[in-house]
Amino acid sequence: MLAKDSAHFNAEEYLGAVRQSNGLVAVNWAGPPINQFRKSLGLYLARDQTLKPKMFYLGRDHERAVDKARCMMMAWGVRRVIYNVEHWTEAMLKDAEEAYTMENVYADARSIRHILFSASTRVASS
Repeated sequence: MLAKDSAHFNAEEYLGAVRQSNGLVAVNWAGPPINQFRKSLGLYLARDQTLKPKMFYLGRDHERAVDKARCMMMAWGVRRVIYNVEHWTEAMLKDAEEAYTMENVYADARSIRHILFSASTRVASS
């Protein structure tokens, strides 16, 4: 969603965020008692109205953790262009989660299509 007061779209800033999120993404393992991957990214507005680092807990599967971190990086990278904010908002978090979910649905559909195509090719060649 574009910020209400934005009169133009800063394409260079947006493309810079896309390029950054397409690079290598490092996630760290949080040991006991958490036992999952995590990534610190950006800032959030705390109850006391100060900005503090935002930590995302990304699950135990490394590949999915990297994918989720990439979606979060994209949302953080375009925050000024799309949301016109300097910290995480509920809308940003919701949109990033939705992007991650849709990316997984698309990836799962591609995997299923590949499996079905491979199976039909084997049957046809028999």
